Amino acid sequence: MTRSMASAERGARPRLPLVPLALVLGGCVAQPPTSGPAQRPRAEAASRGGKQRSAIRSPAARARRFVGLLAAHDFQTAAALFDAPMKAALSPSRLAKAWADLEQDGGRFKTITHVKLQRRGSMTAATVELQLARGRHQARVVFDARHRVTGLFFKPVPPPWKPPPYARVARFREQDVTVGAGEWATPGTLSVPSGKGPFPALILVHGSGPNDRDESSASGPRRVFKDLAWGLASRGIAVVRYDKRTLTHGRKLEKVMQSFTQREEYVEDALAAVDLLRGDGRVDPRRIFLLGHSEGGSLAPRIGAASKHIRGLVILAGGTRGFATTIIDQLTYLAGLDGSVDAEERARIEDMRRRVQPLRQPALLEETPADRLPFHIPAAYWRDALAHHPVEAARAYRNRMLILQGERDYQVTMADFAGWKKGLSGRGQVTLRSYPRLDHHFVEGEGPSRPEEYRRPGHVAKTVIDDIAAWIERGKR
Repeated sequence: MTRSMASAERGARPRLPLVPLALVLGGCVAQPPTSGPAQRPRAEAASRGGKQRSAIRSPAARARRFVGLLAAHDFQTAAALFDAPMKAALSPSRLAKAWADLEQDGGRFKTITHVKLQRRGSMTAATVELQLARGRHQARVVFDARHRVTGLFFKPVPPPWKPPPYARVARFREQDVTVGAGEWATPGTLSVPSGKGPFPALILVHGSGPNDRDESSASGPRRVFKDLAWGLASRGIAVVRYDKRTLTHGRKLEKVMQSFTQREEYVEDALAAVDLLRGDGRVDPRRIFLLGHSEGGSLAPRIGAASKHIRGLVILAGGTRGFATTIIDQLTYLAGLDGSVDAEERARIEDMRRRVQPLRQPALLEETPADRLPFHIPAAYWRDALAHHPVEAARAYRNRMLILQGERDYQVTMADFAGWKKGLSGRGQVTLRSYPRLDHHFVEGEGPSRPEEYRRPGHVAKTVIDDIAAWIERGKR
C-alpha cells in the first residue's frame, strides 16, 4: 500500500511517533553542528542583522530552532510554525504529549548533535539527531517552500544490526541487482550460495508501506528480510530482495496516485524479480519460490497466479480478514495496552471507522474522495484491493504453499491464520504452522506483543529458517 506519506508496517508504529511524516525525500546533504562558540566567531560583530537573516533562511537553522522550542516546552510557538494541515492534525497539547512521550522513552533532552538535510523539489526534510539522557533519537522536520513545518516524526536511533547466529557468511556472496527496467526499476540485492549451482531461489515480497529491501523495522534494529536472506543463503538457497517501488519512487508516484493499485505496488516488481532469477545461470529456473510477509503474504496467491514460473508460495503472517476489519482491531488493541482508552484514542478509532466504511460498501467507495478514505489513498487502490480475496486465490492456486504465523502477532492475528486453515481445508500441498512465542516479525518474545518490541534487537527465529529451508528442499524434482 503506498503509504510513502505514512509509516511502514500497518499498525506497527509505536505510541511515540504518532505525528505523521509528510513525505519521503531522497538525497542527503550533511550539515555540521552549528551550536557552540566555535561556530559563532565574529557573528555578533559587523553585519549582525544580515547574519541572523541568513541563518533563519537556513533549513538546518530552522530545524534547530523548532526543536529548541520543543525542548523549552514552548509548544504554542512551535505549533505556530505549522502549515494548515499540521495545525489541524496537531494541536499544541498533542505536540506537548508527543514530546513528553519522547522524553519518557529516551530521557530528558540534552543537545542536538547533528542535522542532515534531504531536498526534493520545494520540500526540505531535516533529520535532527537528538542526544537524550538514555540514548539518541531523531526528529524529522519537513519544511515546505514557505518554510512552514508540513511534517514531523520522532523515532529512536536503533543500535546497529548484527548478523543472526545462524548466518554463515562464508557460505554465500551478495551482489547488487536491479529489479525491473525503465522508469520504475528499483535496486535490490541477490544472495547466492557458494559452490556449484544451480540453486533453488526465493523472492521476498514486503508488507505494507515504503519498505526497504531488508524490511527494516521503522524504529528499531530489526531486519526481517536480511535475516531471511542470510539464513536461507547459508542453507543453499538463493534469495533476492529489493526496495519497494513506493520507497524508490515515492515522490514520482504522487503524480499517478489516482490510478495506483496493488498491481503496481506488489505484482509487477515481483514478476520482474522472477525474470531476473530465470536469467541467472546460478539459479534453477524450475525451483523459483516466492515469500510474502504481512500484506505481501496476502498478495502472494495473486502473484503466484500471475506467473507460471513460481513453483510455490511461502506466506508469513498473511492477512485474510480484509483491511477494514484488521485496522480497527489493531487500533483497538494498541489503545487498550495501557489498560484504558482515552478520548483521543476513541476519536482516532471512530475516525478510522468512518474512513473504512466505504470499503465495506463498494458503491459508496466510488463517491468518496481520497481525503475521507484511509491514509488519504484514492478509491482506485481500494477497489483493486477489494477485488482480491487471499483465501479464494490460494484455493485456486495449484502449487505448494507453506503458511506460517506467529501466535503473539497483534497485526495479523491467529484469526487470520484460522481463515487460511478453514479456507484451505482438504486442499493438498498446503503446510500450515504457528509458533507460540513469535511476533509479527517472527522474533521470539513473551507476553502480549507491543510495538515497543520492534525497537529491540531480535532476529527471525532459527526454527522459521529451518522450516522454510526444509520445505523448499522437499520441492526438488
